[in-house]
Amino acid sequence: MHPRLQIAQAQVENGDLLRTTLECLSSAQIDGLLGQSSGELELESQVQALSRKLGSFAQTTKTQLLARLYQLEEVPTAQMNHLQKQFPGFPVSVMTELLSQLSPAEMAALQSTERLPLHILEEARSYVQVLRLNRALEGLYFEALSNADSNTLAWHTLSGLPGWPT
Repeated sequence: MHPRLQIAQAQVENGDLLRTTLECLSSAQIDGLLGQSSGELELESQVQALSRKLGSFAQTTKTQLLARLYQLEEVPTAQMNHLQKQFPGFPVSVMTELLSQLSPAEMAALQSTERLPLHILEEARSYVQVLRLNRALEGLYFEALSNADSNTLAWHTLSGLPGWPT
């Protein structure tokens, strides 16, 4: 059985998370974590090596990390399954907003027929466009989120700049 690592909020806030973690590990565990023999390294050097390793990992997986951040704490309800089937990728907040517009009779009909009313489908389609634009804009600011829409948006925006050749 492995000992449990306990870290206080103050340690995180003070930037001591990696140091505290390494202090609780055996030499073999540190070697496995760093992928090298750490026997002759000082604790501060181990902290820096772990920081570089985590930074490199975050760099190579940033698209997946950002996608997971979008979904943090978002737990869809059973009623949202109908929306998710037709509009995958909708945030829970959007689905909550759409479902809040249903009357009790429409909600009952959704439960029995699994069909969304036309006004909800139309609103959902407009949300698709807004979310697509938001993702394109995010891609202009964050390389990991860049997509084809980001490139299209950039090119169309450039043509409107003063002095840009047409």
